Amino acid sequence: MTGPVLSASQLELWKMCPRRWYHTYIEGRREEAGDAAQAGTAIHELLEKYLRDGAIPDTTAVWGRYAVGKVATAMLENLPAPGSVQDVELKLDLEVNGIQYTGRIDAVDGTTVYDQKSTSALRYAKTEADLSTDIQAMLYARWLDKDGTLVWNYGQTKGPAKTRKVSLTVFRDDVRIKFEKIVEPVARQVLAAY
Repeated sequence: MTGPVLSASQLELWKMCPRRWYHTYIEGRREEAGDAAQAGTAIHELLEKYLRDGAIPDTTAVWGRYAVGKVATAMLENLPAPGSVQDVELKLDLEVNGIQYTGRIDAVDGTTVYDQKSTSALRYAKTEADLSTDIQAMLYARWLDKDGTLVWNYGQTKGPAKTRKVSLTVFRDDVRIKFEKIVEPVARQVLAAY
């Protein structure tokens, strides 16, 4: 099947504000990444190097006013040992009921999918209940297509470097039902807007 390939961020933006989605994906008016987003990317890259090569983050590394090295180092406690994961930065390609989805999975270890998140404060971290209906989480779980675990690894970027691990056990049959109820209707709305 050909046509638009949808990402979790695209679907989330549609849910939040269809007009903003239109400006971004149809008109091509993308916003530049702010300092916080760029710091999150830097943290993500440090964690990727750790998982892939065992490189311990330099705790003095900074991005602007963000202590990205300290945040990444704190987040290591929620990750498997370096070199032990099957895949790091895996491209997600998935087709369900004629709709194509794409994304990047930070790490996969057997039946566990990891996603690294930076946030200004841990109070913004999603809960297990949030993950159970989150579009990105459901997309990753549907890609996994078996019983497993999703791990969202949060790092706090303001104040002291803190971390929080949020895990959700997923069951294949349950995920398939939730995907059709949660993700697919939003995807069909987005496709209709193209």
